[in-house]
Amino acid sequence: DGAKFFVTQLGAEGYTVEVAQDAAPLADAIAAARLELIAMAIAFAIGAWLLMQGALWFGVRSLTREHGQLTRLYDASEALRSSMDLHDVLTQLAQDAARLGGGRYGLIALFDEATSEVILRATYDRATGDVSTHQRAIDEWFIHRCVATNKTVVSTLSDGGARQYLGVDAAVARETRLLCAPMAIRDRVVGAIAVIGTASGRGGFSPADGRLIEQLAREAGAAVEQAILLA
Repeated sequence: DGAKFFVTQLGAEGYTVEVAQDAAPLADAIAAARLELIAMAIAFAIGAWLLMQGALWFGVRSLTREHGQLTRLYDASEALRSSMDLHDVLTQLAQDAARLGGGRYGLIALFDEATSEVILRATYDRATGDVSTHQRAIDEWFIHRCVATNKTVVSTLSDGGARQYLGVDAAVARETRLLCAPMAIRDRVVGAIAVIGTASGRGGFSPADGRLIEQLAREAGAAVEQAILLA
């Protein structure tokens, strides 16, 4: 068909035929592959940059949130150390617990060594800002376990159990999350701080929430003991 070809003799065994072909299609394919590779590299670079920006934003947001929590914890600790009145200390603790733990309600109970009972002393509703004082025994196992073992307890509480201490109008689910940390001086437990119900519809308490409440409870132990002795 008029295409050029070249023949090279290979001894007496035979011949190799090479046909000169147009290299334009191959060059076009190589150029297309090169463009596709460049596009993929650009897309990868943009994706990596976006991921880095997202990670940086998330890191800055986490650090900002942690800094704000630590600042609030420091302020709460300063307020506790400056107060000598037991009522003020307990009501302030109930408010700080709900705010720092990201919960709906804060609850403070003290351990009565004479009767071995756990006595409810203060509750706080974060949504309404209402603070209530109490003087009655608590039967819920989670606070008794927290006081008896001197360890933090994370569990669920029935709506009936929650309303028993928070009031019949308490906005709690059928099963609501709770976080309870012991207030102790060395190994002697003087009471417990509990956060009931997570705020903003969160599923549960995060490890950071638990650490903040535990730190608040450690700071509160000495303040509560001091206020009790002065009372």
